[in-house]
Amino acid sequence: MGLVRIKIDPIMKQFFTILFAVLSVFILHGQETPFHYFNTAGVQNEAVYCVQQDAEGRLLLGTQRGLLRYNGFTTKRIPTADESSREIKQIFATSKGVFVINNHGELFQMKNDTLKRFTVEGLNTDIRWVETEGDYLKLTTARELVVVHVKKKTISERTPFLFAEDPKTYVRAFSRDQEHYHVTSEGELVLATEGEARSIPFLSSDVEFCASINGSILLATRHYSTGGLISYSNGQFRKVPLISEHKRRHIYQVKVIHDQTMIFTNDGVVVYANGLKKTPTVWFSGISCYDAFEDPTGNCWIATKNRGLILIPSGRHHKITNESVSAISFDDRGELVLGAGSSSIVRMKTNGTSLQRVTSEGLIDEVSFCHYDNVFGGYFYSSGFVSASGELTHLGKRIHAVCRTPNGELLLATSKGLFRYPNVGYAIWKKRSKNPAFGELVLEGNCHLMVRGEKDGIVVANADGLFVVENGEVKEIRKGNDNIRATHATWFQSSLYVVTTGNALLEIKGNRVIHTRYLNQTEVINVLKLSASSKHLYLLTENGLYRAPKMDAKFESLKDALGFDGVFIRDFCVKNDQVFLATQEGVFNYDWTTVKKLAIHFVVGQPQNKNKKETARRSFKSGNLTLPVECIDLTGAHAFHLQYRLVYEGTNGDWVEVVPGTERIPFPSLASGKYTVELRMIDPVSGSSTEVQKRHFEIQSNWYELKLLWMSIGVALVLGIQWVMKKLRPEKPKRIRKPKPKVA
Repeated sequence: MGLVRIKIDPIMKQFFTILFAVLSVFILHGQETPFHYFNTAGVQNEAVYCVQQDAEGRLLLGTQRGLLRYNGFTTKRIPTADESSREIKQIFATSKGVFVINNHGELFQMKNDTLKRFTVEGLNTDIRWVETEGDYLKLTTARELVVVHVKKKTISERTPFLFAEDPKTYVRAFSRDQEHYHVTSEGELVLATEGEARSIPFLSSDVEFCASINGSILLATRHYSTGGLISYSNGQFRKVPLISEHKRRHIYQVKVIHDQTMIFTNDGVVVYANGLKKTPTVWFSGISCYDAFEDPTGNCWIATKNRGLILIPSGRHHKITNESVSAISFDDRGELVLGAGSSSIVRMKTNGTSLQRVTSEGLIDEVSFCHYDNVFGGYFYSSGFVSASGELTHLGKRIHAVCRTPNGELLLATSKGLFRYPNVGYAIWKKRSKNPAFGELVLEGNCHLMVRGEKDGIVVANADGLFVVENGEVKEIRKGNDNIRATHATWFQSSLYVVTTGNALLEIKGNRVIHTRYLNQTEVINVLKLSASSKHLYLLTENGLYRAPKMDAKFESLKDALGFDGVFIRDFCVKNDQVFLATQEGVFNYDWTTVKKLAIHFVVGQPQNKNKKETARRSFKSGNLTLPVECIDLTGAHAFHLQYRLVYEGTNGDWVEVVPGTERIPFPSLASGKYTVELRMIDPVSGSSTEVQKRHFEIQSNWYELKLLWMSIGVALVLGIQWVMKKLRPEKPKRIRKPKPKVA
């Protein structure tokens, strides 16, 4: 196919420019900034131009002072082998290693924790992009595509870009759906596979960035303004709608992450969530954002100036409200009931849509208990009842739990006992509740716990024990001859599960304890709430939220998932493993799927001693060694602990725990023999562990410890003594034989 240039008429350019200027005056509204964390990562006082991740899971940060590497604990600067510019503008973590480009377009490769210039004879330094294919690098320069053998550092192929024959013309190249495109400095979009060049209308300056989203190509200049963003699709160029704010924004980068087009500027990130034709929004306004990276777990890391990194956790959880919440539960319709700050109770849908808010001066600042009653159309809280209009009814006792029987009777577990009220309307109940004799006292004492029974009854607990109330009868559930001091209870897979004051988890079936698990042995202590879905049993503790699929299974910790560091979980409710968390930062909807790949890893070097000549050996003369180790944990929660143990001559030692940020593990005064060091990172609660890594080495025996030597000395000594004794022994006189007499 021949090469074709398609030009846009200048009059048409003016027409489209005026048309778009008229359309761009409409006010556009966007979505709010997503939930995020700020992670200083040791770079809170410098500009981070780019961010990537190496094969071990560490973050690589390109800054004005060079390349940095962050493992979740410490930040290490990677030195440069020569005096080249240290300002790193792009990072490429490839199958052939890590390559970086500085602000002069010079290419470097990281080897042995040092940046070394990647020099190829006949190749200029103006490199724009790096890709790998087998043993080759594909380097994009301003005028051609160059294929280089990685090891030999020789050029195997050079392909000039179409319509860039003029020495003054340079290009910006990119790919989409395995098709290659590039934009020339003359303002042309070149479709390499079709051999066509199309003149780009509306442009206010040279195109610097390109991206592809939903079948469209986005072309961006350095300026977020009219003529600064152009989209191309199906042979048509269109101006991309801008946000209504009249601010001058300088564009640093354009990327597509989570199916959203993100434009990184000196005043936040401009985000197009639904293609390029719909409403954009601005995230992190007032912060210079340079680049972003999506890690394998789906988390987005944004590089900023003087603010470190911004982390947007993966899409498994998001905020549905920003208000501080102390209590959360489901009503009979499956809608959320929140005990919020500012003396309010809020009922909302699970997507965050508010249905009703009740605010009253009589409510305490933080509503720690609330329950929506569908019959009364209002809310029980810790001291009484509040109607939808905010009218309060005080009962003179603390309410711990509320439920209705199948026939509509009201049951209140209070500080003065368990009370049953008849099925009457709210007006009658309110009027009669002023009478202390109103309501039947079913069980005395402080009834701090109540759950519906498996059938029609209820289970209730006070200081004296655990009871079942069914058909007007109260029966105690005991463990052998002992009372059960229950603190929390829930139904799970047709069994009643109870947590006791002794931190034991009991499984009860048919009013009999059939299984006991002591939680102190799992480090799940100080349980604050117990609940369940159809698949998991959930326990909220002071240290976080845990779950298990059955009684004797290992607990899975919410800290295994990235995020939630710095967020205190006050309460939760769960349905179909969709967990709703009430925190001081708001309510999170969390889709708790099992984390198959943790963002936890560690790197182990080879044993070393003070003699550098023996560093690479596996056999050492000295018994004083150190083992280089680096923990990599980007979760922020740091729930995993680093452990090691020594295996000496086949005998396993005990696991020893060290601080995860430790860089060297010392082994002083080791006896001679063969050793194996085993290392792992483990969550002590859930038991989740990384794969055990091993390092083998041997401590040589000293000369005085050699058995063969001492055996030889012993044999020589014995032989020597025998020889000396023989020499010192006096000689016996020689016997003289007398001649025999001659016989005549």
